[in-house]
Amino acid sequence: MHCNAKFLVGEVVAFRGILTDIIGSFISNATIKIYKITATDTKLLTSAVTERDGTFRTAWESRFLDKKESSETFKQQLLEVFTIFAKFESDDEYEPASSDKMVITVKIKDVLTYVATDKKLNMKGEIALIFVNFIEIRGKNTRYGRFIDPDRIIVTYDNQPIQVS
Repeated sequence: MHCNAKFLVGEVVAFRGILTDIIGSFISNATIKIYKITATDTKLLTSAVTERDGTFRTAWESRFLDKKESSETFKQQLLEVFTIFAKFESDDEYEPASSDKMVITVKIKDVLTYVATDKKLNMKGEIALIFVNFIEIRGKNTRYGRFIDPDRIIVTYDNQPIQVS
């Protein structure tokens, strides 16, 4: 694990390590759990079982872990910073063990949004044709990125959700 590592939402984060006893002998078949620390508890991100040589590997798809209330859906969440650590809980033979704590940041991709309409003014009852493009920004000096096709779009009008097609 890297201290102060930064990941984009959706990137796969690889965790790996080795579990040994106090004299350096490998501990096999042990469950290692990767946790996120919150203000009130710890939340499990992923887990793995150690191999014969004490090593483990696992992965987690980075995402925001603090779920927003439905009333907060229009507040944009740009990033989340949290602390993680690996832990062996213990078994009949070995005492529990934990890794150092690491800070990671998960952030959204930078996206440009272009909106255009088919005309400047629509009268009440007329159909409005609205074009929306999402373009991923690839870097500070890059003028163009790639188009993004979202899985879903939530649209509101006068603070009311509306159905679009």
